[in-house]
Amino acid sequence: MTRTIRRVIAHHTAGPEYTSVSAIMAEHQRRGYRTIGYHELVHRTSPGGSWVRSAGRPEAQVGAHDEGQNADSIGVCIAGRYHLGPVPADGWAVLVATVVDVCRRFGLSADDIEGHREHEPTTTATQCPGFDPELLRAAVREQLRACG
Repeated sequence: MTRTIRRVIAHHTAGPEYTSVSAIMAEHQRRGYRTIGYHELVHRTSPGGSWVRSAGRPEAQVGAHDEGQNADSIGVCIAGRYHLGPVPADGWAVLVATVVDVCRRFGLSADDIEGHREHEPTTTATQCPGFDPELLRAAVREQLRACG
C-alpha cells in the first residue's frame, strides 16, 4: 500500500534529550501502540552527546503521533522538553535537516509543516512541539530556498 504524504507534523517528547528509538517505542507500547508512533526521531546519543536522526516507524505505515492527523503525515519528533526552554542550536540543525529531507522526498513545502498543538482544541491543547511551529517553517523555507 502506498501512502500519499501531504504534511509533516512536528513533535517533542517532553522528556530527556538523551533517549533512543527503543525507549520511545517501549513507552508507546505501554500506551497500547504496536510500535513507535513517530517516523523520525531527533535525539542525543548520550547525555550531552551529539544529536542524531533515527528512523522510527516505517514511512509506508500510518503513524500514531497525532490522533486524526496520521493518515497523510510523517511524524518527526525531537527529544526534549521544549515547552520549558529553547531547542539547542545543534539539535535544531538536525531537526531542520530532517524536515528538509522529508519535504524534498515527498515534494512538500514549508507550508506543509504543522506543529502537533495546531490540531488541538484550545480546551485540551498540548504544548507539543514546545517551540513555535512557525520557527520551524521559516528555517525549512530558508534551507529549501538555499538548496534550490
